[in-house]
Amino acid sequence: MGKYCQSVYSFHFKEDIWSDEAVVVCLCGVVLEVSSSPCCVSLQVANQTLHTDSPDLPKCFQLSVLSWLPCIYLWAVCPIYLFYLKRSNRDYIMMSILNRIKTALGLLLSIVCWTDLFYTFHELRQEHSQPPIYLITPLVLGMTMLLATFLIQYERLHGVQSSGVLFIFWFLSVLCAIVPFRSKILQASSQSEVTDKLRFTTFYFYFGLVVCELILCCFNEKPPLFSSVVTDPNPCPETTAGFLSTITFWWFTSMAIKGYKMPLETKDLWSLKERDSSKITVPKLLKEWEKELTKAKSEGNPSSQAVYSKPPPSTTNHIGGGGESSPEEVEVLLANPKAASRQPSFLRALIRAFGPYFLIGSAYKLLQDVITFINPQLLRMLILFTKQKGAPDWWGYSLAFLMFFTAFLQTLILHQHFQYCFVTGMNVRTAIIGAIYRKSLVITNAAKRSSTVGEVVNLMSVDAQRFMDLTTFLNMLWSAPLQIMLALYFLWQNLGPSVLAGVAVMIMLIPLNAVIAMKTRAYQVEQMQYKDSRIKLMNEILNGIKVLKLYAWENSFKEKVLAIRQKELQVLRKTAYLGALSTMAWTSAPFLVALTSFAVYVTVDEKNTLDAEKAFVSLSLFNILRFPLNMLPQVISSIVQASVSLKRIQNFLSHDELDPNSVDRKNTAAEFSVTVVNGKFTWAKEDPPILHNINMMVPNGSLLAVVGHVGCGKSSLLSALLGEVEKLEGEVSIRGSVAYVPQQAWIQNATLRDNILFGKPYNEQKYQCVLEACALTPDLEVLPGGDMTEIGEKGINLSGGQRQRVSLARALYSDTDVYLLDDPLSAVDAHVAKHIFDNLVGPEGVLKGKTRILVTHGISFLPQVDNIIVMVDGRVSEMGSYQELLKQNGAFAEFLRNYALEDIVEEEEATEELIQDDELFPDDALSNHTDMVENEPVINETKRDFIRQISIISADGENPRSRSVRRHGCSQRKHSEQQEKKPQDMQKLIQTETMETGRVKAKVYLEYAKAVGILLSVLICILVMMSSFTLAMGNIGAARKLHHDLLTNKFHTPQSFFDTTPIGRIINRFSKDIYVIDEALPATVLMFLATFFISLSTMIVIIASTPIFAVVIAPLAFVYVFVQPAVTPFHTLKKTCVLLLVNCLLCRAYCMLRAAKLTHRSMLEGVLRAPQAFFESTPTGRLLNRFSKDVDAIDSHIPDNIDIWMRTFWYTLNVLLICSALTPMFLIVIAPLMVFYWWVQRFYVATSRQLKRLESVSRSPIYSHFSETVTGCSVIRAYGRHSSFVLMSDMKVDENQKSYYPGIVSNRWLGVRIEFIGNCIVLFAAVFAVAGKDTLSPGLVGLSVSYALQVTMSLNWMVRMTSDLESNIVAVERVKEYAETKTEAPWEVEDKKPPPEWPMEGNVDFHDYSVRYREGLDLVLKNLTLSVKGGEKIGIVGRTGPASPP
Repeated sequence: MGKYCQSVYSFHFKEDIWSDEAVVVCLCGVVLEVSSSPCCVSLQVANQTLHTDSPDLPKCFQLSVLSWLPCIYLWAVCPIYLFYLKRSNRDYIMMSILNRIKTALGLLLSIVCWTDLFYTFHELRQEHSQPPIYLITPLVLGMTMLLATFLIQYERLHGVQSSGVLFIFWFLSVLCAIVPFRSKILQASSQSEVTDKLRFTTFYFYFGLVVCELILCCFNEKPPLFSSVVTDPNPCPETTAGFLSTITFWWFTSMAIKGYKMPLETKDLWSLKERDSSKITVPKLLKEWEKELTKAKSEGNPSSQAVYSKPPPSTTNHIGGGGESSPEEVEVLLANPKAASRQPSFLRALIRAFGPYFLIGSAYKLLQDVITFINPQLLRMLILFTKQKGAPDWWGYSLAFLMFFTAFLQTLILHQHFQYCFVTGMNVRTAIIGAIYRKSLVITNAAKRSSTVGEVVNLMSVDAQRFMDLTTFLNMLWSAPLQIMLALYFLWQNLGPSVLAGVAVMIMLIPLNAVIAMKTRAYQVEQMQYKDSRIKLMNEILNGIKVLKLYAWENSFKEKVLAIRQKELQVLRKTAYLGALSTMAWTSAPFLVALTSFAVYVTVDEKNTLDAEKAFVSLSLFNILRFPLNMLPQVISSIVQASVSLKRIQNFLSHDELDPNSVDRKNTAAEFSVTVVNGKFTWAKEDPPILHNINMMVPNGSLLAVVGHVGCGKSSLLSALLGEVEKLEGEVSIRGSVAYVPQQAWIQNATLRDNILFGKPYNEQKYQCVLEACALTPDLEVLPGGDMTEIGEKGINLSGGQRQRVSLARALYSDTDVYLLDDPLSAVDAHVAKHIFDNLVGPEGVLKGKTRILVTHGISFLPQVDNIIVMVDGRVSEMGSYQELLKQNGAFAEFLRNYALEDIVEEEEATEELIQDDELFPDDALSNHTDMVENEPVINETKRDFIRQISIISADGENPRSRSVRRHGCSQRKHSEQQEKKPQDMQKLIQTETMETGRVKAKVYLEYAKAVGILLSVLICILVMMSSFTLAMGNIGAARKLHHDLLTNKFHTPQSFFDTTPIGRIINRFSKDIYVIDEALPATVLMFLATFFISLSTMIVIIASTPIFAVVIAPLAFVYVFVQPAVTPFHTLKKTCVLLLVNCLLCRAYCMLRAAKLTHRSMLEGVLRAPQAFFESTPTGRLLNRFSKDVDAIDSHIPDNIDIWMRTFWYTLNVLLICSALTPMFLIVIAPLMVFYWWVQRFYVATSRQLKRLESVSRSPIYSHFSETVTGCSVIRAYGRHSSFVLMSDMKVDENQKSYYPGIVSNRWLGVRIEFIGNCIVLFAAVFAVAGKDTLSPGLVGLSVSYALQVTMSLNWMVRMTSDLESNIVAVERVKEYAETKTEAPWEVEDKKPPPEWPMEGNVDFHDYSVRYREGLDLVLKNLTLSVKGGEKIGIVGRTGPASPP
């Protein structure tokens, strides 16, 4: 210390160049030494400080360094902190008692410090000279205390509830004051009287006040005024947590306790912080992406831009058995080589949007990396301490506590780094999903061809997830090389140039890893192509499940899915081979590096001896080296995967968008509502035009009919008016708001009322009028819940006519200026069409006075329209009134001739009902239509004339009673009946997704084991005892079995299952869950066995020289015998590498792939064999979620979890056995530590498991809503509901993140607590080593402590992997659920099997046949008895919805 004082803190240093003497005078004024050698100073002070049983620091050091250290920290941090506070936008906090006390204490502290200063001045006046330190230190301390007091108030004004900066300052102040505190007591006790009473008194006042400030700093202020915390019903406690609570994640404890007591529910989750919500993160990313797009457009002309294209789609609707084509997403046609650089970079947009926040986590990581290397140096000092028999014990205990403090500080910093990284990943995922959703609403039709719904679902689930996973360990990209360089630097200090041999080994492994990474990338692209194809096909299957079941096509489509799945598994197998090779190389890398370094060190010079200090310090450094060496290839692999995802997302976001200005909505012309001048339109720019030379002007309030043959461009004309197609030439303008009724009605998965209101406020009278005008009132009496009945996805529980009328009702209720009606009458019965035209569309309907453009084939309505446009081959052939066009005898007359005959029977039905019925729809309307068909032959011309007469009669009002009912249709009778419907009558169609609670049942694990195969599972257990890579394969086998069972079951599920189960839920099982089985499971299994085997080989090397370790190795005797040749290191290495490679390939490529295949297959079969009712009550998104996310979990994550869990379990057991064998007293400490460990992991696992389930359940609605949106995007855009649907999607994503965020915090909460246990193990291992230094050799001390230093991470990972395994095995649980859904009757029923020659005749017989759609609903067919003879033609008639479809 004297040397330190002399060189740094000398105020006056004189050296006579002519003499050999030196004088050292410190700031405190003490002449330390007059000697011929200043080194004597350091020896003297060292003897006073180190070489004594009662150590004390020099007074000079106490008055300078210890006093100034907190001050230097605060003044250094202050400018940055003030800048940060100034930029934060939080409101101020009202002055509280706590704040007043802290301010008063701060002022008192400055007064106390300045008391010392003024007392020194007083002494100077009394001619008692004092050294300069007595002036400088009180002045610096006083100024610093004033600064701290200022910060207390400044923080209050900027809404800071708890200050980390001031907490660290007060903590440092107390820490630095402890030494003078003890020193002054020792000095006072050794003297009869205190010499400097004032300074003695002021110091203890100072110490007491600083301790009070530290204690008060632990308490929080109230939330700022106008804070969202005040209004939020369930705010996240993190927003109000104090500094200590934040760094230890104590604020999460309340949820951990609640999750332990009872299974968590959605209502228990905290609100998402505003900065993490979609409304903040998505616009942030989109803003940067817009900048990229603008920059790309400005830098390069359009002709030189890269064009992303895909081959023209196949003429068939489904994917065949091909798949030879290269991945479609990566086909890039470049006009010139420079064009690529001008493409907008999605990566740059991500970095600018989320980089700054991520950099804070990077700063924590840098700090943690530096601290990591302190413990090996402390270990070196501890081993040196054990060598010096006369060294004082306090030095050893100090080193032990320093190691504990360093490890604990490292834990806190590491988990802050992880928190920032995980939150960044979460924000990236939110932003990517939001950006993709917004883009999917505005992409052109050409872009939709290249990006199917299945592909975009994968972008939102798998690709966004990959980005989130990457951010977690992205810092390892620079941190791993930094750690490797630091480790090599310290190894160089220890072993000298011999370490270069180890570096050479690492360098040789780099090319191997590069080749593996490139091949992995290629396989990744190929796998994503197959995954997209599979999800796309599943989406098509689920959307058309009713058709599949009616045609009994389940098996053929199952084979199509399995063919794609087989190709996906083949790619996974190739990836597994590469992964095995990479894992073998990188797992053995630290061992190879250590082996070569030690071997070269010993052989290069005979003087080099490998003693305990060098060996164990080097081993601890090699152990540090192992983590970055293991992580680096994984990070590179993740970057490779993310780069594929990046390109896919970038390509999608770069697609062309519909031009919002293609239709002029600001038309101010008073005379015409719709105008098209010289219009020329196409579906895609590269396609030929579909509409040519369109000129039309529609007057305000007129009814325009568009007619023509099928495929002539009628619907395309409406699409052109909506701006849905590319405008090549001309101008289109529409005045006012627009309502659109598409040809295929788009129905949301919501109540009937919500479908009609479509975001508009509910007006009861208007609503009833709309129902009657659209002939929906009778249907409400049939529906179980009236207008509050929940409608399934795509209106699956409504008939086609009902869906179309709901679509019309939506348009009518929207009360817009222009109505575009795309053949809405074709889906309804003739009499209903007549009613709708007269009441709604026609000249006397509710829409009278509105501009209506009606596409129709109903020629009976044409005389009543104002104008008619005749379309022929994409051109306007004729335009005029009905009479004018008849006279021209052109295309319109030909159209009438073609459609008149088809229309006759329908018109007869309408005519007869019009004449016979007093009311429009009598109560017995269904029975009135049984014999409406005339059998007498009638001349067509006569019929046509009669029909025209009836049409004119109805148009001119010659049926006044019927007309009055139609026109003033809000009858009170219907209204009162509607009011009488009880809320309890309604039945929820889409049930909440089922979710298991509590511990994962043993049968779920057994199911996975069965998927692997029982014999294989036993074989795996034996192989685990032999080497570290045995389990990987079995998990892939389990994934295959689970997929197979799922697929088989779903194809045998009855139709009702599909009616009640959303497609998204099934797709999720087949996609995400199978993905976990395929990919995550194998990697987890591999990682465990690697470390386990390496630790075993290390122990065997030691046992050869230290027989005491036989006690430790006894439970692993079989392994010991197996690897006995380890005494010959190169033989051991050879055998280890071969075993690692063989077992890894066997496990990953066979067993896990087998499980992945079978799990997906079983779910697919289960879903396809589910009854139709299942699909009516199960949203598509929920099914898609199972087929994507859950399948992904089975493919990828579960193998990883099993791997790491087993590895950490055996490794932790080894460490505890070693420490206990060396120091038996350690067993006393293990008991309470393991109790605490057990207590923490029980809280964690229960909470984390349920949070994972909640996250899985809340993920399905994202995909369901997306699928629904894509289907109806033209309707959404037409009604101007774009922003509402975006908001709805954001809410669903935020709801999902509400359960994900506590999940990542739970890992941090666990990590801090479990690593604290690990740090305690380090502390007690070191303390007991110091206590037993007389009986233990330095080598054993080094072994015990170096192993204890590694156990921290192992304990953490073991609990986390236990939870992750339980969380991810939920994917197997969810896949198993759909694999075991109630299925339809088998394809063949043996006791009812017809004879082989059946059918002899084409007879159909029903005897007292009754049927319902699903359990709990009324019968739709009641006691039906019917016999149809062979050759008969039977017609089925009835009003829409009375059970004709069944």
